[in-house]
Amino acid sequence: MQLLAFDVWGDYAHFKKRYATSSPLTHSIPSKPTILGLIAAILGFRRNEYQSKFKEYDSKIALQILNPIKKTRISINQIDEDPKSALQEWAQSQGFLSPTYELVSETGPDHAKHFFMSVTINGEKWGEGSGSSKQSAEKEAAIQVLRKLKLME
Repeated sequence: MQLLAFDVWGDYAHFKKRYATSSPLTHSIPSKPTILGLIAAILGFRRNEYQSKFKEYDSKIALQILNPIKKTRISINQIDEDPKSALQEWAQSQGFLSPTYELVSETGPDHAKHFFMSVTINGEKWGEGSGSSKQSAEKEAAIQVLRKLKLME
């Protein structure tokens, strides 16, 4: 049996959740792929080569936290900028089909329309939004779902 032990430290680290783009959503500790990537870099493997080198049945990995983990919020949150993309990334990370948006209704005269859109994921309606354009109503629907999922405030 071979053993490799090393310390990793730094003032800041961001172990993002798969569906979180560059938002402040982060794991408290490095994920397994992150740890495997670090080990692969130390051993000189090429990017993604670790996937063929480390197999579940012949590689055991342990992690020990030596110092308390301090968390801080990052002020940049791209979910706010593009909630439809953030929702699509989340849906795909869960193995779902991409969200689809459907016009529920529109009201008002031609020069001042108001649109109501719904968002559906895997055939199930997850939320609705409204706005002065179809795009803004879709964005509001995506925001509603992200808030339900607690991915956005």
